[in-house]
Amino acid sequence: MSKRRDTVRPSPYYGVLRGPIREPDNIVDLSFKCFDILWRELSKKLPPPDQGGKQQEQEPIELDIKHKQCTNPMFITWKLLWMENNQRYEQLRGCIGTHQQTHWEKDVPEYVLKSSLHDSRFKPITLQEVQSLSCKFSLLRAYESITDPFNWEIGKHGIIIDFEYNGRRYSSTYLPEIAFENGLTKEETLDGLIKKAGCNEDLNIILPLLEVTRYQSSTQENIYNEWYQLRHSEGYF
Repeated sequence: MSKRRDTVRPSPYYGVLRGPIREPDNIVDLSFKCFDILWRELSKKLPPPDQGGKQQEQEPIELDIKHKQCTNPMFITWKLLWMENNQRYEQLRGCIGTHQQTHWEKDVPEYVLKSSLHDSRFKPITLQEVQSLSCKFSLLRAYESITDPFNWEIGKHGIIIDFEYNGRRYSSTYLPEIAFENGLTKEETLDGLIKKAGCNEDLNIILPLLEVTRYQSSTQENIYNEWYQLRHSEGYF
């Protein structure tokens, strides 16, 4: 496949900025917070009644101060894990996020519940499944528009494609780990994105129409047992 002469420029994928992007120094504990929010929603677990016999209202789960004012785009991914014949298997159970600027204090809880309970591709996660889950929090950054659709690195860059074909607009994305984890070539990745967007046309036909944005991510992933042990040590259970 022929490659276009390439230019790289900052991408408008942050949308209309509501202020400067505030990126955290790290995202430690964020996947644990996602488990907190999901567990609270599914268990509806209330603390014991107070001395007056009334049930105490739960305080909302809050992000750490260092994360409250962050505004990066983000994705939250849930996977079901199990062992079979001494081999680990995993199955996607939900993945939703945004490429727009966010306000983490408000949007992280919202996207935790969207990704776990309202991903239209899957049934809502149940309380019985939680102990078999992993959660990955992905902070997205460094968006760049590229004119050569192959100017990105597998395992480093996520990809967004946009194109118009037969009067219809299409768009889809893969996070940076998708091509690497599934052993995809760049051609297979772009072809998969076209199909994911809902267009079944051949890659060679769509390739000249593609508008491609690459981006990078920082991630934190934890499994249920890690979350449970941490919260148990803190007296949560």
